[in-house]
Amino acid sequence: MINTEDPTDPKNAAVQDGVYIDTAYLTYHPLVDHPSVLTYFATTPFFNPVSSNNLLHIQNLPPVLEHLRSLTGREYVVDDALSKPPHLWVVREQLRKNRDTVEMLHMFFILNGSVMRCTNLKEVLVTRCQKIAHSLRKVQEHFSELL
Repeated sequence: MINTEDPTDPKNAAVQDGVYIDTAYLTYHPLVDHPSVLTYFATTPFFNPVSSNNLLHIQNLPPVLEHLRSLTGREYVVDDALSKPPHLWVVREQLRKNRDTVEMLHMFFILNGSVMRCTNLKEVLVTRCQKIAHSLRKVQEHFSELL
């Protein structure tokens, strides 16, 4: 069963920041190769059902790079360079513009079955700026009380 929730929808923001794990699924379907990882990822709230992977699934085709390159749009692939099977898998969400051009959108890592979205630099900087602004407000309030 493929999840149809849109993780980019603001009402699902808590899901983006959380961790997803389905121990019942993993009991019967261990993550041993690319197809098993991508099938498990498709059950998470992070998976976009309007992806090339889902289109291939509907057509009963495996989501191998050969098939994905023939399509354009959002797709999910396992990053071999960063993955350390069987415990750590890295999944890239990318936008395929043509056969040879992709734009990376998000990265996810699956550590012992727990799926988490990697934060990007913008998110880190925004969070740090918010913390700095909060600290400055506290200092200003403190000095205002002293005067």
